[in-house]
Amino acid sequence: MSRSNKDIMYDFLQDPSREKFVDLVLNGDGEQNNLDFKEKWIEYQKISELILGIANSGGGTIIFGISELSDGTFENKGLDKLEDKANIESKVRKFLPEVVKFEVLDFDFSGEVYSKLKNKLFQVMMIYSENELLPYIWNKDSNDSEIGTVFIRRGTKTCKANGHELKELIE
Repeated sequence: MSRSNKDIMYDFLQDPSREKFVDLVLNGDGEQNNLDFKEKWIEYQKISELILGIANSGGGTIIFGISELSDGTFENKGLDKLEDKANIESKVRKFLPEVVKFEVLDFDFSGEVYSKLKNKLFQVMMIYSENELLPYIWNKDSNDSEIGTVFIRRGTKTCKANGHELKELIE
């Protein structure tokens, strides 16, 4: 019996091991409310919006190194290099409230011989959420968003919360 995408994601969140990463990438069904794929590192402001959206929607993961193809399928491209974790932290932290918790994990398959992921690099951002701290609120005026904006996930999209969604977060 095959496991659901939700089960595979839950297993990875509980124990983000190399083996469970491979299971998620090779056997999962793609993006969902708490899982987003990016081909490469994007603008840090956009990553910060995504972090808040995922945190306000219960937490989850962003995997860097996977690209969505035009037919809706995904390709495990890998990254050219692993980004410095301290640099990532300093770049996104300026947009986020201090209470938002995340970590970046490296998955390096450059030494693999038989894996479908051989010679590929991935980085995974694990985003945590605590109900008593909701909603997590945007911290800085920027081109696209102003202080006080609340982001959420609607399916696989990160959006500004409407009044009803904000009320649900607060309650």
